[in-house]
Parts: sequence; C-alpha cells; structure tokens
Amino acid sequence: MKNYQLCKGRISSNRKGFAFVLSEGSEPDTFIPEKEARKVLHGDFVLFKRMQRRTRDRWFGKVIRVLEPGKTKILGRLVHNYGVHVFEPIQNSIGNFFSIKIPQDLKLSPDEIIECDVARDEYGLLQLPLIFSSVLQVKPGRTIFLETAISNHELPVQWPDEIGPETELLSEKIDQKTIANRKDMRDLPFVTIDGLDAKDYDDAVFVERKRDYFNLYVAIADVAEFVKPFSAIDNEARNRGTSVYFSNYVLPMLPEKLSNNICSLKPENDRLVMVVHCKIDCEGKLIQQDFHEAVICSKSRLNYQQVQDYYDSGEYPLAHEIANNLKSQKDLFEILSKARKERGALEIDNFETRYFYNDVGKIISLKYEERNVSQRVIEECMIYANVAVANFLKDTKSQTIYRHHPAPESDKVISLKEEATKLNFRYNESDSSISRLCNLILETTSKTEKKYYYSLIVKRAQSLAFYSASESKHFGLALDAYTHFTSPIRRYCDLMVHRELKAKIH
Repeated sequence: MKNYQLCKGRISSNRKGFAFVLSEGSEPDTFIPEKEARKVLHGDFVLFKRMQRRTRDRWFGKVIRVLEPGKTKILGRLVHNYGVHVFEPIQNSIGNFFSIKIPQDLKLSPDEIIECDVARDEYGLLQLPLIFSSVLQVKPGRTIFLETAISNHELPVQWPDEIGPETELLSEKIDQKTIANRKDMRDLPFVTIDGLDAKDYDDAVFVERKRDYFNLYVAIADVAEFVKPFSAIDNEARNRGTSVYFSNYVLPMLPEKLSNNICSLKPENDRLVMVVHCKIDCEGKLIQQDFHEAVICSKSRLNYQQVQDYYDSGEYPLAHEIANNLKSQKDLFEILSKARKERGALEIDNFETRYFYNDVGKIISLKYEERNVSQRVIEECMIYANVAVANFLKDTKSQTIYRHHPAPESDKVISLKEEATKLNFRYNESDSSISRLCNLILETTSKTEKKYYYSLIVKRAQSLAFYSASESKHFGLALDAYTHFTSPIRRYCDLMVHRELKAKIH
C-alpha cells in the first residue's frame, strides 16, 4: 500500500457504525470504516493514516492515536440484548452498543440514564468494557432533559475554587478616579431593551436625531475592565467559551456577580461601558465614528413588547427623553433597513420558534412568532456597532477576530434553484447573486402558509458561520468585515475584541 498521508482531524461518528474525519481545509472528509471507527468516539481529535488501496480507490483512514479525547464520559441506558446486558448510548453520533461492567449488587431499570467512564489505552484508543460511574440525578431547578444535555456535552457546571476569592474582590461601586478617566455619559438617556425573560442586560442604546444626521450610541458592558487576562475568572471563561442557554436555565460564561450584577446595565445604576458612537447620514452612511471607555446610567429597562406597543400606538407612560430616543431609533432603523435590503443582506430571521414545555421539561408544542419591529431595531443598532468596530480594527491593522459566514456551497445552490423552479417565479440564471436567489424565495413565499418551510429551506442551505483571525466576509449580512463586539458577558470572542479595541483607543 503505497499511497498514504499522515493527517490530523476530528472524528464525526453516526449510528451506522462508520465515521469520517472532518477536514479543516478544502480537502474532502476522510471515510473511516467501521472496524477503525470502533477504536474512537465522536469528537476525538486523532492522528490517522489517510490512504488508498489502489490509485482510483477513494481515500480511507486508519486511526493511529487519539491526540485529544472528545469524551471522557458517555450517557446511555442498560438494555437486554440476546441474554446479555449492554450499554446503549443516547447520543445518536455514538453508534455502537458497548459491553459494560456493572456492580453485581446494582439494580437498574430500563428507563434510568446512567453515566459511564471511558477507558483508553496508551494511544488514547477506546478500551472495553465501559466502567459504570453513576445514575444520572436531577438537581433542584433542573429537569432530566436538561441534566442529560449538560452531562452528554460535558458542560462545566461547577466553578473552580480559585474563582471565589477573585469574585469577592470585585465591587459594584465605581470609584471617582475611575470615572475621571472615562467619558461621562450619565446624562444621556440610554435604555436597555431585551426580551421579557432576559437576566443580563449587557447593551444599552441611545439615538439622537439631528436635522440631517443621526447620532447612534451603543453602550456595551465593559467586561474587560473586570476580567483580566490569565486571571482565574478569565481562564474559566475561555474554557467555557460562551454561556449556554436552555429554555428556563442558563450556564453562564462568567460568575453571576458579574453577568447579573456588576456588568448588567441595570436602570439608575452607574455602569462602566465601552461606547461606539456613530454619526450616520440620512442614507445610512457613516460620517464619523468614535470609541470610548465611558460610564453611563441607564434610564429605563424596557422589553420588546413595551417598545412595540409604543411604536404601534404612540402612547406609553414614558419620560419625554426616552420617548424621543425610541422614536429616533425607529427612524434610524427604517433607513438602515432600506440600506440592508439594497446591499443584498438575507431577510432570513423574520420569525422565532417558541417552545412550550410540561412540568418535567418535555416539549409539548411549538409556535412560530413573527419578529416585531422593536426587535429588529435593536438588531440593526448592534450590527452597525459590530461593523464599526470591525472596520476600525481592520483599518488599524489589529490582530483581532472576525465573524466569517461563507456563501452556500454549490450543491446547496443547485437545490435552491430547484426550489425556485417549483415556485414558478422568474430568476435570471445569468444572475450570479446567490443572496438574491435566497431573498426571492423568501419574498415569494412570505404571504403563503409555507413561509416557515421555505425560510427553513434557505437557512439549511447556508454554510456554518465561524470565527477567523483573518479578515473575512459575512455572506448573510452582505458585509465585507464583521465581528462580534456586543455580548462580552456571554461570548469570549467578544471579550477578545473588547481588549483589542481598548488597546487601540489607548
């Protein structure tokens, strides 16, 4: 066997027994036959030999070593198979039934979910039998479905001991010396606008309308002021990467004292923020931009429905300055929305799916809800701030992280064109704009009963977005440069961007 290469990659398994090693470049994924797939688990990062039996055969992989285990534990149930107890994983990507070592005095029902430790040899390859660890227990305030998700994905729940002392030293009170070194914006009528059940308010907005331009101020909690690089809190935040949201529970990236208090822009409380100030003309074009380490005092905490009620009726018991802020936000949104459409951004997220659960946390129904104007107003303000930061860091040749969203792959485009043909609308084949094709499908079906179906079709055609250290485009938003700046409370990448921005403005 002459044709082979030594490669690295991550295992993607399935219920059929075989697997693939996912390619990180332009090369196709490598097929791993069932015999080799039994040596590893879904998510393992492996060293493998990529080879061919004959010149025209497809490439396949032989696993040599696990470099980074994807799993240390597996969840599943005990099933009786041909007179023998075997372990059936609940995760679809782990396809095999496994032999398991169970204590003789332990009696388990078929409904109980158990956790097993994964044993590996000196090369990191899977060893059997699996070792029984525990029966999954439901913690107070959680459900069996939530416990299963947490354990199945090995999400961190407990905070390391060293975080406690660091958190204790953090104070909500801002000293005057800190304020003196920042731009004082406490007189501006910033407001936070979030969902009704939001727990952390990490952004606040103020829009001021002038005769021939708008002032847009987007204030984001200055998490970088409190989370210093290589501190215990920072190390754990980097390990978690993001907050993880469930229907009625959250595993935060940062300790609650930060995410729900010190870095939460609560009304009538002074808070440290990073502010993006953009001067925008009446066509949505940027005239001038500034970035500030600032202190603000939010004047109100509003939810989307309250703001929508004000937009619909013009009546709401709001202070005059807050009402003017909201009206200016909507006026600016109409301009930015028009500019968004003209540049060919996808109008793909016009509805949200709401899930309804029973007492034990099981989904019993779902409902599609149209996203209202108040939600889209805030979204456009956040996008504009993200673009401003991305372009500034790009222009200053900063080493930062961008959000990259590639165009759909060719086979997905073919499928979209087939859907367009079924809808019998005119589409110029010579028009190479994939975004126009996507938007035509969405526009044509927007008034029909199948609009949710076609929205899902277009979404599934999209490539996965990812973070990149190199400058990259965002297909969905039709932008040349985009980053995530607006949620450092719940995304570590945003915190990285904050740190780079602070370094540059200093």
